[in-house]
Amino acid sequence: MKINKQKLVQEFIKTIKVPFKNPRKQIIIAPVGVVASGKTTTMKILKELLPVIYLNNDEARIFLRSKRLWNKVAALELMNPAVEHFLKLNKSLIVDGDLVDWRTRQQLEKLAKKFKAPFIIFI
Repeated sequence: MKINKQKLVQEFIKTIKVPFKNPRKQIIIAPVGVVASGKTTTMKILKELLPVIYLNNDEARIFLRSKRLWNKVAALELMNPAVEHFLKLNKSLIVDGDLVDWRTRQQLEKLAKKFKAPFIIFI
């Protein structure tokens, strides 16, 4: 079975809550830390206080499981195109994912530079 990743990304994007209000300045916030250090808890509080889109790697994995694609498509294959989609719309983001690996952070940093969005990393 051939997977249409572009269509899959669009379906994933439709599941994401988008705040009505736009921030004054576009930013990307990303937590980095060890497992169970409070990253997701902190980011969930922030998402309630700021007009940002919350992208969570675990939610991407749950979406893939619901499509029975967890072993065929990586969560990052959904997350990175979703980040780019929302940056094009001038939205601010919290990207709550596997950012311990510097290569993953580097991909996010490239997108931030492309859209001139400040990139804030919480450690």
